[in-house]
Amino acid sequence: MKIARSVTRLHSRSGAFARDLLMIPVAWLGAFWLRFNLDSIPAGFLDQALRLLPVIVVIQSAAFLYFGLYRGVWRFASLPDLVRVLQAFAVGTVVCAFATFLLTRLALVPRASFPRLLQCAVQGAIPWRVRIPPGNRRSGRSRSERSMEATTGTEALR
Repeated sequence: MKIARSVTRLHSRSGAFARDLLMIPVAWLGAFWLRFNLDSIPAGFLDQALRLLPVIVVIQSAAFLYFGLYRGVWRFASLPDLVRVLQAFAVGTVVCAFATFLLTRLALVPRASFPRLLQCAVQGAIPWRVRIPPGNRRSGRSRSERSMEATTGTEALR
């Protein structure tokens, strides 16, 4: 019962926003970790990454909100949703790179961390995996009703 409530919270707007906020630091620090070939991050670079982390989180979350990623509960994802996600990542990355340049002149910040393909992978894969409807879910509706939901993306929120 508690697990079911936890899963429904993941589908809510605040749950999706919280999940994305948690993925930003994972992706940011993961980009530094990949830059140093999955070895330990040198102390200077790690300190700089941790100092910039609040700025990166604020900018990226503002981009998510600006592009309307949380307007509705994403029970079913569509191509316009994907376009909005990619736009938010692109704008967030450019603004983060500019802010990092203004704050640090890119000292101790690897340039490889800016494309942040890792962030796209981490933040994009989890929501899309959650948002894809399960194929054989038994909900008391007929197969044609479930098929209609899958193609149109309509379902009453419970």
